[in-house]
Amino acid sequence: MQQINLFQPEFRHQPDPLSLRVMALTCLLATVLLTGSGGYGWLILETQRDVVSALKNHHAQLQAQLAVLHLDLGKDQSIDQHITDLQQQFNKKAATAVQLQALLVDRNRVAQQFQALSELRLPGLWLTMILLGEENELHGVASRSKLVPEYLSQLAATPAFNNLQFDQVQLDELEESSTQVAFLLRGRPKDGSGP
Repeated sequence: MQQINLFQPEFRHQPDPLSLRVMALTCLLATVLLTGSGGYGWLILETQRDVVSALKNHHAQLQAQLAVLHLDLGKDQSIDQHITDLQQQFNKKAATAVQLQALLVDRNRVAQQFQALSELRLPGLWLTMILLGEENELHGVASRSKLVPEYLSQLAATPAFNNLQFDQVQLDELEESSTQVAFLLRGRPKDGSGP
């Protein structure tokens, strides 16, 4: 529709809304908008690709760290096993050391007992066999039977034999002589102490 202004002497032509110029401007505007939205979409897509690439790199780093942790875990387990093995070896060696210490103490005790026996002299009495250690036996011969209790009391008074209790005394007369006797003194540790 055309509008006519009656108060103007001249007739002016009103612009047509579907003119070529309006259509060109509309197409240009649409092209600019589509190009802009396409560029914006491309920019977002590139940003997302960068994020995906960064996430892939981070994932690869985490995988590498996880592999190192698995190796470290394997090392920790092997270290724990090695520590357990070393602890068992240490316990065995400690038990052996305790046994050796007991043998050393026993050896020192036996040495002291031999020294005490060598220093203990009673005329008319001599030893023919000595067993010290786990079994404690003294075999000997006395010229008179009353010397054996005297020897036994002197023996019990020595510090080297204070942990032994002689609980078996055996006297046998020798056939060759009417006064000589063979004796056996058998001792055991007092109060459950070691041999």
